[in-house]
Amino acid sequence: MNCQGSYVTYTIVRGDTLNKIAARHDTTPVAILHDNPGLDPRNLRIGQVLSICIAYDTMAVSGSHRTGISPEYVMLQNRQRTLWEQHVMYTRMVIMTIADSLSDDAEVTKRILQNPQDFANLYRKYYGDNVARHIAELWTEHLVIAKEMFQSLKKGKSEAAAEAEKRWYENARDIAEYYSTFNPFYNRDMLEKMMFAHLDIVKKEFDARLAKRYTDDIAAYDEGERQALGMADFFSQGIAKQKSSMFS
Repeated sequence: MNCQGSYVTYTIVRGDTLNKIAARHDTTPVAILHDNPGLDPRNLRIGQVLSICIAYDTMAVSGSHRTGISPEYVMLQNRQRTLWEQHVMYTRMVIMTIADSLSDDAEVTKRILQNPQDFANLYRKYYGDNVARHIAELWTEHLVIAKEMFQSLKKGKSEAAAEAEKRWYENARDIAEYYSTFNPFYNRDMLEKMMFAHLDIVKKEFDARLAKRYTDDIAAYDEGERQALGMADFFSQGIAKQKSSMFS
């Protein structure tokens, strides 16, 4: 059973049942059990963390019943995936630079801050300059806050790190909210869950790197890459559904 979407994490709380959790995430108990080997549906433990697939429509163009995919859509998907690959890769480089006290901070920071503008340029074609500008601002804020949090964690400044982390998640909510305003196929709640999953994985990656748990560090990066590619496809499909005439 392959996840046609993006994985998020969910922590079990009092009163949860497998059916309730499945309904809340628009999935099935069978799918949750498949993705969480060893999970006992009759004995859910409060605080237990589940991995849940948030599915999205695999039809590239809304309303289309054709089986072919247009060259325009292939180009969009490839570009979106490339940008998300670069996002997680250069985020990793920032993590390594800060955690390992490397001397390439200026160069790595300059390169990763190009990523928001690259995202903006992709969206400019479909939504114009105003949307592109706002996207660049939101993703720049996302990266600046993340670096601030990493630096505070490195220096052992727990209060500053916690404050930055709070702003980081607020920014993720802002990204989800804004994307939902210009594309009805970008469901705000689903996108917020994806964004939170992305942040959770990045923080897990940094924590492992800082603690020199390199096996966990690499595993977190691999997890983040898979999740980011799912987000990339979600974003591409949303554009293709809304702007279907451009992909015929």
